[in-house]
Amino acid sequence: MIQAVMRPFLLVLLCGAAFSSSADTTTVQTYTFEAQNNPETAYDSPGRRWFNFPPADNGVEYGKVLMEYSLKCFEDGTAGNLGFACGEWDYLSYTYLFDHTGLLDSAALQHPFQLLADAAFDTANVVPFVDGVQDSVWLPAAQHLVDMVLSETTVQPGEVVYTAPLFEPATAKRAQFLWTAEELAPLGPGSIDRLYLSVQGAPAARRMDLKWGLTTDTVLTGFKDLPNTSYQYGMSPWQFADDSLSIRLSPPIEWDGEGNLVLEFSLEDVTSQTDGNEDGWVMSTGMAGGAWTTNGHDGEVDFTAPDRVEIDVTDLEGLSSEITIECWVYGDPNIQPENGTLFEGINAAGQRVVNVHLPWSNGRVYWDCGQDGGYDRIDQQAQPEDYEGRWNHWAFVKNADTGIMEMYLNGALFHSGTNKDNPIEGIVKMNLGASGNGNNRYNGRVDDFRVWSQALDAETIASWMNRQPTAWHPNYENLLVDYRFDGANGTEEQNYSPNGNPGHHHGSTLRRTTPAREQAKGLGADFRPYIGFGRGEYLELVADGAILDLQPVAPMSLSTWEVEGNGVVMTDLTYHYAPGETSLVPLFGDTITYPVPGELTEVINDTLDYFGVPFEVIDRYELYRYITPYGIGLDLGDDGWTWWYDVTDYLPLLRDSVELQAGNWQELLDLKFHFIEGEPARDVLDVEAFWKGQYGLSTFDQNVVGYEYTPDAAEAMWRLKTRASGHGFGSGNNCAEFCYNIHKVKVDGQELWSWQIMQECADNALFPQGGTWIYDRAGWCPGAPVDTRDMELTPHVAGDGPFTVDYDVDYDPDGNYRFEGQVIAYGPANHSLDAELVEVLAPSGTKLASRTNPICDRPKVVLRNSGSTPLTSCTITFGLPDNLQSYTWTGELGFLEEEVVELVALDASLWDGDDEIDLAFVARVSAPNGSTDEVDWNNEVRSTFRRPPTYTYMEDPGDEDDNRLIVFVRTNSTPWENSAKLTHQDGTVYFERTYPEANTQYRDTIYLNQGCYTFEFQDADDDGISFWANDDGSGFVRLRKVGGNWITFEPDFGKSIVHRFHFETNLVNSVSLPVPEASSFRVFPNPTSHDIAFDLKGWQGRFDWQLQDAAGRVVRSGRGLAVEGGVVQGRIPVQDVPAGIHMLTLTQPGRLVRERVVIF
Repeated sequence: MIQAVMRPFLLVLLCGAAFSSSADTTTVQTYTFEAQNNPETAYDSPGRRWFNFPPADNGVEYGKVLMEYSLKCFEDGTAGNLGFACGEWDYLSYTYLFDHTGLLDSAALQHPFQLLADAAFDTANVVPFVDGVQDSVWLPAAQHLVDMVLSETTVQPGEVVYTAPLFEPATAKRAQFLWTAEELAPLGPGSIDRLYLSVQGAPAARRMDLKWGLTTDTVLTGFKDLPNTSYQYGMSPWQFADDSLSIRLSPPIEWDGEGNLVLEFSLEDVTSQTDGNEDGWVMSTGMAGGAWTTNGHDGEVDFTAPDRVEIDVTDLEGLSSEITIECWVYGDPNIQPENGTLFEGINAAGQRVVNVHLPWSNGRVYWDCGQDGGYDRIDQQAQPEDYEGRWNHWAFVKNADTGIMEMYLNGALFHSGTNKDNPIEGIVKMNLGASGNGNNRYNGRVDDFRVWSQALDAETIASWMNRQPTAWHPNYENLLVDYRFDGANGTEEQNYSPNGNPGHHHGSTLRRTTPAREQAKGLGADFRPYIGFGRGEYLELVADGAILDLQPVAPMSLSTWEVEGNGVVMTDLTYHYAPGETSLVPLFGDTITYPVPGELTEVINDTLDYFGVPFEVIDRYELYRYITPYGIGLDLGDDGWTWWYDVTDYLPLLRDSVELQAGNWQELLDLKFHFIEGEPARDVLDVEAFWKGQYGLSTFDQNVVGYEYTPDAAEAMWRLKTRASGHGFGSGNNCAEFCYNIHKVKVDGQELWSWQIMQECADNALFPQGGTWIYDRAGWCPGAPVDTRDMELTPHVAGDGPFTVDYDVDYDPDGNYRFEGQVIAYGPANHSLDAELVEVLAPSGTKLASRTNPICDRPKVVLRNSGSTPLTSCTITFGLPDNLQSYTWTGELGFLEEEVVELVALDASLWDGDDEIDLAFVARVSAPNGSTDEVDWNNEVRSTFRRPPTYTYMEDPGDEDDNRLIVFVRTNSTPWENSAKLTHQDGTVYFERTYPEANTQYRDTIYLNQGCYTFEFQDADDDGISFWANDDGSGFVRLRKVGGNWITFEPDFGKSIVHRFHFETNLVNSVSLPVPEASSFRVFPNPTSHDIAFDLKGWQGRFDWQLQDAAGRVVRSGRGLAVEGGVVQGRIPVQDVPAGIHMLTLTQPGRLVRERVVIF
């Protein structure tokens, strides 16, 4: 349990927020920046934690609960260790509350009575497994034979000191040998046409491959990748004339006279026709480090999903704080990288304890180990040759006592991490080749899988990776699992560890001997065959030869299960083949097929019904959803950015001990809850969450069905709360992230609400961001909360019986919505007359209000009617605390309806004065409907703000006054998107213009009088004057004075620049200000699927119009005529215009208007 800090105090101002009140408030501190910005926890995500909230029986009423959600970038380290202080991408970030009901439930479950190849089936025909079922393919391989040596130069380096096994009987053997350039020097550079050596006995091999390559190394420390093949065919006893083997190389070895030569012999199924003790041995010479060979047999298991090897978890009971898991891996190059799991072990709660993705589809290798409410992880980008198309030895190590996790590749450290201290305990299921539950299957080959209860050191891993562990291994007593895959198919997997239990093969795993030419595990030796190298002219015979390629057929597992307690256990495991044929492919003629031997048996399956382990019913409620900003180059400041959210609807759940889950690894999170004392507008009685999850648009209506809610007798009011964010793009309409879609809500079958899901993003206060932050999205924007919709159900339901709510969207084959639906139930309204001020929108110093603040005048507050009687009037007193003025509001607001009230301030000190000091703005409401307000705690709101900057030429005594302001703009390549406007606080427009020429500098000088001004610069395409992801080029916008700049604006501003400033001058502008002709341009409906209508006012004469799609193609165009003093009304049919974002542009000489239109 994390002890959240609860601080009661008289709330005067909440951290500069516009949500504030004078009522007593208790603050609950949950997640903190400091806890996450901690290298000792590896900067982990905030995660799922418990906190103490106000007790349910404390006798205190709370009128409102506000959640303060703050994010900032990492101070120490980077987000996810990926190099950016804030996370790079726009990630979903949920805030969940988990209500532990205390009730127990158990799921009704089913499991097949039998699984064939680890999959369910109804009926199947099988034949019993017999060893040796395989396909045989003869491959042509011409043999070049030396009939007579006509002339030859030879060299045979070294002196014979003993014999050594090269062609001794073996299943498969690979050997490489090295000769130095100095030893071969007598031949001189050029071709090597023949090899010859003495051999005892008359060996034979089903296949022999001879390869060669050159190197600068003087000793062999492992197998080298040799690029050249000179000999490849079956080896027969008749080739060994007089105990000697002569090999004619075709093509020959091309020696450059400088490199050291490496030869490789790869031999399959070597036998001997004699009974000699050293059959197949060859005369040898000594050379330190001159050889690298395998031991003659090496098994492997081939996983072709869905396959797995089940590990007996009783072997893992010795795990606690240390572990090493190692194996040889050969990923399928035709499939990797994919989202697969090499191995995973999980605990009784289904939580991951050990896991490796080798790799995931992004090419990263993940090593997860240890569980304590989450797992420790390290990961690193790998190269394809590290995980596919070749054998590699991987070792995964953790020591929870030291906090160190490591990955080793071929004996060398690949990656490591620190502060990883979660214990390694409680594994109840573990699979090799799949996840713990048998999903995310792996495709590839594995050998020598071992689990140790010790964190092996680098030296031990490297020195033992090429050999089997024995009692001489320094940690042999810690060996828990040792699978070598040398056994026959259709048998259990032997565990060679002391007292180890066998593993079980499921699916159609194939155990086989690794082909000699692919074997990777070898050891060094100090001998070489006494080989002679010849260059000359020969009388050559070319004979037809062949290689027999054997391809074993994998059996299928048939497992039988029974119910045991609250689960199922396997009671039998046998192996079978599907009825079919094996084939023999000869060198010439047709393929010959043979039936798989055995009697055909029909297997009829059944179903086991049982109840799972009882569990506590935990209801999950989403309080809030946020999308993280694009983090490249982002700076959220020392105190971060804060979003406020009213969570009063969840008040019954926010009491006593509360389990929350919030945030992620992208940014640091600080989360507080403020409980404001007072009687609420209505009491929350119940919260029910029902639609919750990820729903594809193609099946949305099938999965999101009507929900029937049955009111309790004490309930009098209800609200539907929904939260939908669209995700997925790249095909079709780019659904659901970037596609327009109408969402609809029905109550008892009647459609009451509908809206377009797309949300404007180019006006986000958090800008600029590193990615495509300006693009509109479905219900969300990067760096902003997901849109939550509250729909009052009370007027539409009788309340004396069940009612049904339903949610519909437009069909699309692509994309999905992350969607939550909740019904909130309330008692009756607690008050008749209650006017509430909710927040101050302006003036406000919050970062979220920075798009519209600071202000010159026109303070704005949100007024809400929190009483049951319609609110028709009230008095709002506002201003600086020592200079208040009053405003009488009139109108009509129903219960809980709101209105933004714009006030007219007469106090110039709101905008005229020091712009670097914090000021307090206060607003109070009173006299609702001319009567007494029944509630006091919600009558007042406050904000902290700063005045707009002051621009003046008289910064120091003696400075000469001037009243010129220069609007300095450099357009980009789409100037028609931009317009500028400068307005005095009294409403007088001092300056207004468009920009006709691309990539051009414009300097407009305006003579100003003293006062407060608003400068606006618009971009009709919502992509600023510079944006990295378009082809518009770049420009700038500045406000200058004579001889310098006052301000240069961020060019990646999205929709608009709104900047207010106070201009100080003693001069009075004597030039008559031009009165611009009033003009307006309106497009409707927007979005539309039928016709576009527009109104144009204030133009005269002919004008041109055109409609362009997102690629700039003109899809409609025409001409119109405007009459002085009149209004042009136009209509453009667009039924056959493809859906998407379009631009409607009207032009005439010197004038241009432009509006974005969405067609769906």
